[in-house]
Amino acid sequence: MHIWEIILIATAIVAIATLIIRHQISLKRRAYLMREAINNRDYSFKLSTSGLLFGDKAMQQALNAMGEIIKEQSNRSEVDSWRNLSRVLTHEIMNTTAPIASISQALLNQEEIKGTRTEKGLETINTAVHHLNVFIESYRKMSQLDDPNCSLFPADEFFKQITSLFTQVNWNIENKNVSSLFADQTMLHQAVVNIVKNAVEAKAKNIGIKIDMTTTDDKKKYTDIYISNDGTTIPPDIAKIIFIPFFTTKSYGTGIGLALCRQIIVTLGGDIELTDSPYANYNTTFRVRLPYKGK
Repeated sequence: MHIWEIILIATAIVAIATLIIRHQISLKRRAYLMREAINNRDYSFKLSTSGLLFGDKAMQQALNAMGEIIKEQSNRSEVDSWRNLSRVLTHEIMNTTAPIASISQALLNQEEIKGTRTEKGLETINTAVHHLNVFIESYRKMSQLDDPNCSLFPADEFFKQITSLFTQVNWNIENKNVSSLFADQTMLHQAVVNIVKNAVEAKAKNIGIKIDMTTTDDKKKYTDIYISNDGTTIPPDIAKIIFIPFFTTKSYGTGIGLALCRQIIVTLGGDIELTDSPYANYNTTFRVRLPYKGK
């Protein structure tokens, strides 16, 4: 064997070994990034499949799709946990306040109590119990959501109904050829109205809605509804916890609105999250993702 043949073979071996090593380093880095995403509960994290060999591409698509599945299951588990907690809390608190309200009202009806300091004290107790019952009743909604009755309905007509309720803001609706939505129309209406109501309370003057269809790596189709507004920006530290029940930044709030929205959307088989705005002049955007069942 000539020396130049040996050099050629050695060069080929080195080149192949280099490619293999680079490939393994790339796979290791991908594994690290996916692991970190899961540790940080970022189940929407995806890595590009561009330029990968068919085997690696199939594996990465499976991992990307797995993230979506984990996110969906995690959301359902979390919603069920909050729902069960709300059910227990509301039951126990209502059982405690019911006799207090009944006894205080019975005492207020007695003639000898009227006009005394005791009457004022009982009125304070009775009023406080009433407000607490109203507050707790709002949370009962989260534990008593009906099973959805999903069907197809016209998207444009649905949002026309929404805009008619909020004539004090300017609307910009962009529909990317999504003719129908698949959901329980009443439940979705309640969720979207809550989102828009929050935007109005955050002093929004303009609200944008963008409707589009997306296909995930596992070939599932979804309808994405982006609801944007130019109201007060939500700080990053608050953005992480806005969907948690009982949390509110309003002095008059109950913390039910966005928590209920999330429960509704997850119950409909979808997801809701804060995301980057598709519009340059809007501060806050919620993306509502629903299963796509269009024609």
